[in-house]
Amino acid sequence: MAFGASSKIFSAFIHDSVAKTGNASLSSATAKAALYNDSVTPNQLVTAANSAYNAGVWAANFVSDASGWPQVGRPLAWGSATKLTTFADATLKYDSDDTVSADAHSDITNAFGCLVYDDAATTVVDQGLCYISFGGSAQTVAAGTFTIQWSASGVMSIAM
Repeated sequence: MAFGASSKIFSAFIHDSVAKTGNASLSSATAKAALYNDSVTPNQLVTAANSAYNAGVWAANFVSDASGWPQVGRPLAWGSATKLTTFADATLKYDSDDTVSADAHSDITNAFGCLVYDDAATTVVDQGLCYISFGGSAQTVAAGTFTIQWSASGVMSIAM
């Protein structure tokens, strides 16, 4: 199938957070973004175990660069961004500074989207938080800097 043009929050992450049955967290400083090609067909309704990095559809079709964007992904960072904001406009917003490759010599080919997961989650190891589409088209950089420029609405947001 295809990665598609939709970005979604995993239902299992929301359920586990509200039910207090998992330990994946938006307050964790260990979220990562792993890149994938167009052979992945994400589904927001999968179980927590199948939303995890290196599980379910996320167990193959990685896009990486050994030194710039490893297969396990790049960490999200909160230098100038406020990680978690809420209630100003009845929206819970999870944000990050733009996520950038580790060096200016990365070779990334055919990245169609990414999985954002909690690298510290242990109830379901590396549980997925959400997946982000890059608009349904391949993103590529040759010997340059690959950057995920997060939306003004954040990495993800939930209307309350």
